[in-house]
Amino acid sequence: MKIQHILKSIGLKRNEINIYLYLLESGVSTHPQIAQGTHIARTHCYNILRSLQNKHLVSSQKRGKRMAYIARTPKALLNY
Repeated sequence: MKIQHILKSIGLKRNEINIYLYLLESGVSTHPQIAQGTHIARTHCYNILRSLQNKHLVSSQKRGKRMAYIARTPKALLNY
């Protein structure tokens, strides 16, 4: 079973899946990097990242003046 189907089966939406997988591949990324890498509007990324943080799938850290985000290990999906 593809990981996208697994993520969808646990209730993640398409854009949440895209951002989560992007962060797993890319590591620490800022809003503009995520928006460019996923082709999701930057303003929409803020809400999606907040949703993923509430689900404990993404964590954030301050990098200079910007926030940077990183996907938590796929083991976090088991807790979700």
